[in-house]
Amino acid sequence: MNIINPLDPQLLGDLSAETAVTRFRELLYCEAKYVGVKPDAITISANLYVPDGGIDAQVELTGSLPPDTFFKLGRNGFQLKTGTSFKPWQVSSLKYELLTAAGELASEVRRTLEAGGHYVLICFGLDLTPEQRNDSRNQLVDLFEQFGFSNTGERVDVFGQSQIAPYFDRYPSLRLSLLGSADDDFLSVSEWSQHAHMSNPVVLSDDQAKLVDLLREKLQGEIKHIRLLGEPGIGKTRLVLETVRTEEISSSVLYVQHGARFSQTKLFRELLREMPKYPLILVLDELSEREMSEIWGHLRNRCGALKLVSLDHGPDRGRDSEIEHISAPRLPDQTIK
Repeated sequence: MNIINPLDPQLLGDLSAETAVTRFRELLYCEAKYVGVKPDAITISANLYVPDGGIDAQVELTGSLPPDTFFKLGRNGFQLKTGTSFKPWQVSSLKYELLTAAGELASEVRRTLEAGGHYVLICFGLDLTPEQRNDSRNQLVDLFEQFGFSNTGERVDVFGQSQIAPYFDRYPSLRLSLLGSADDDFLSVSEWSQHAHMSNPVVLSDDQAKLVDLLREKLQGEIKHIRLLGEPGIGKTRLVLETVRTEEISSSVLYVQHGARFSQTKLFRELLREMPKYPLILVLDELSEREMSEIWGHLRNRCGALKLVSLDHGPDRGRDSEIEHISAPRLPDQTIK
C-alpha cells in the first residue's frame, strides 16, 4: 500500500487506546506547526492510567487561525474514545464517561467549559451517521446545560472516523504511521530508529551535540534545504535521526534510505503537481550532488511547507543560496573508543 493512496477512515477503528493517543499526539504537533503555534501549547499525556478529568488532550490558542484547521481559538479540550461499544448518541454512555461517581461533571471538562473553551469528543471506533453525530452533539449540549452551562452548541463537537481522517490524510508522515510503515520507499522516524545501526546506544561528542542543536534550530526556522556532508561512516545519518527524534519534529518526518529513489515515487509527483501546504520534512540519505541537483531543481520553487535534509559524503562543487551546507564533525578518538 502506498502513502499517496487515500486514507481509509476505517483504519482508525483498528487503533488501541494507547496507539490512538500516540497517533493523535502526532496529529496535534503537525497541526500546531501548520497553524504556527509553539509545541508547548499542547498538553497530552501518554499515561492512560492517570485520571484526566475527562480531557485527554488540551491545546491553548490565541491570535488567528487558518479556516481549514480543526483547532478553535481559546482552549480546546479533546476526549478520545476507541472501540465500538461507546455510543455517544445515548445519554447513558455520555454520563458514564463525563460524570464522576458522585454524579458531578468531570473536573477538566467543567474547567474547559468555565474557561469558555471548546469540548470535542473524538470517536476513533465509530463512523458516525449524520443522525448519530447530531444526536450526540445535542445530548452533550443538554447534559452540559444540566450543570449550568447554557448555549454551548457552538463550543461542542463530535468527530467520528470520517471527520478526523481527512486531517490525518493531509500529512504523508501520519498516513505512513497509520499504515504501519507499509510503504517500501519511506520510513517513519519510529521505523527508521529500529534499524540495526540506529538502535544502538549513542554517546555524542560535544561537536556532535552542538550540530544536533543547530539542525533542530534550522528545521524549526525558515531554511528549506539542509545539506549535511561528511566522510562515510562518521555518523551523519544517526545525527539526523537524533535531531528529528523530538515529538514536535518527528511527527512530520519521512526518511528515504536511498535518496535517489525519491524522484521515482508517487509522493514526488504529487509534490510537483501541488505545492505542499502542510508541514513535511523529507530526509534523503545517500544523495549525490548530481541526484540532489535534479530533485532540488524540481522542488526549489515548489517547496511551500516542505523542508529537505539531504546527506552525502560530498564535496559539493555547486552553490545554491537556498541550500544550507553543513559539515558533519569527525569523531574524536575518545568517542570511537
